[in-house]
Amino acid sequence: MKAAAAVAVIAVLATAFFLQADDAGQQEIKTDTGIEETLVSHTYSWVYERERYVLTAEFSQSEYLAARAENRGTVTLSSYADYIDCRSVSALAESLAEYTDDTPAFILSFVQSLEYIDDYESTGYQEYPKYPIETLVDGGGDCEDVAALYSSLMGALGYDTALIYIPTSATTAHMVSGIAGDFTGAGLYDSSRTKYFIAECTARWEIGDVPQGVVFDPELCLVLKGGHTLASDKIVSTNHLPIDITELREDLISAGGMR
Repeated sequence: MKAAAAVAVIAVLATAFFLQADDAGQQEIKTDTGIEETLVSHTYSWVYERERYVLTAEFSQSEYLAARAENRGTVTLSSYADYIDCRSVSALAESLAEYTDDTPAFILSFVQSLEYIDDYESTGYQEYPKYPIETLVDGGGDCEDVAALYSSLMGALGYDTALIYIPTSATTAHMVSGIAGDFTGAGLYDSSRTKYFIAECTARWEIGDVPQGVVFDPELCLVLKGGHTLASDKIVSTNHLPIDITELREDLISAGGMR
């Protein structure tokens, strides 16, 4: 499932010096989408280079519910990359890119500010990869969700992105985004010898940094890209639990996020 226009409107992006909040300036960004439907709004706040940014975005409720209703079925390592959806976040990516000269680091700080949300606690699934619109409306996700979001945002701006799978034990693993380009630090080569640099999305690390406590062994890690099936793919989980869309819609209304 590829959402056609997940980000309907970027309503407000305001910036202020972090230590001088009283001097905040505000600028409206208007996007004419021509979409007439119920919208779900979410406001994000994060700090980058000692400045605080506040972003209010509105999303298509029907696109969000369609993403949530899609059966995840059998989740394999290869399938994680199928949740990279650049088109659905292109408007958001372009708006964020207007506010800094270091777009990859700025957008990474935005993604890193999202809440870590465990799959089972939020969905009832043991393993539930999210599409970018789900991560944005929910205000967060687990490691593969925010990694797919960052890869989608940067991919929408023309960067070559992927996911990097990092085993952390015999039964556990971590997922980060991978971004190719003029960066330094740790990364992983794919079969075409393109190097994807690590972009940790769950905590404040710079591109190319290996997160503390994570052992990065290139011999054990994998580059995951949409449309590419691994020769020795691995089943991560098999999901059969349904998502109650009616209950989910009522939750959105009660939270005051719909209009």
